[in-house]
Amino acid sequence: MNLDYALDIREKGETVMNDQLEPRLLDVGKTKAYLGDVSSQTYYRLINSGAIASIKIGRRRFVEKSEIDRYLDEQRDLQN
Repeated sequence: MNLDYALDIREKGETVMNDQLEPRLLDVGKTKAYLGDVSSQTYYRLINSGAIASIKIGRRRFVEKSEIDRYLDEQRDLQN
């Protein structure tokens, strides 16, 4: 199922299995992997410095995929 179709279904109020949609929030492990398998030290440095904004839900910390993409785009622009 493609994402556009899944979003259309959600807008109509129909139920979609959770694993069929691309997650918006990434946990620590998935964030590190999405950044290219960075170390835990690098991950926490980016979070603590505010370079990448995070969201805390309960005791867990998440990062929006769009925030990681923004950071990566910003880094690419700085290097050009």
